[in-house]
Amino acid sequence: MEIKQINIITAMILIFSSCTHGGYNDVRDVAQWVSLEDGERDEYYYRIEGSIYGTTENNCSCAIKYNSPLEVDVATFLIAKGNDYAKDKNQVYFPISLRTVDFLPGFEDCDDATYITRYVVQNADSKSFKYLGDGYAIDKHHMYKNGERIPWDDSVIEKVRLAQTAQTECQ
Repeated sequence: MEIKQINIITAMILIFSSCTHGGYNDVRDVAQWVSLEDGERDEYYYRIEGSIYGTTENNCSCAIKYNSPLEVDVATFLIAKGNDYAKDKNQVYFPISLRTVDFLPGFEDCDDATYITRYVVQNADSKSFKYLGDGYAIDKHHMYKNGERIPWDDSVIEKVRLAQTAQTECQ
């Protein structure tokens, strides 16, 4: 009898966890997801010799010398053009914590660079991740603002849905 109860509870958990949050299907992803070519930088992401660095640094020597590459799957890494989100096949990224280097002896060209120190959006599902605009994003289960998970807010979904509907009608 106990085994049947455990199986029923397990089945209910699996069914509930696979459900999509209400409102998810009502909005579309507004991001233009693109990959970076070698030597290309956009926002905080800089691709150098097959690695991705999280920095505002324009000098690749400085980016390599004073920063470690981000732990991402470079082959599937995509940035959301015009905002700070990025993703690969495994995770979603955002510059959550940053450090600024004011002066580096011997590397004066590297002054005032900002480097990402915390960047993984915890528990975000990269396969269902959608950028909504103004720092808001969702996946099938959660809502995010500037890389941090927040309580699901149906009013955000409604505003985005109305804006997207109006935009479609104007086209």
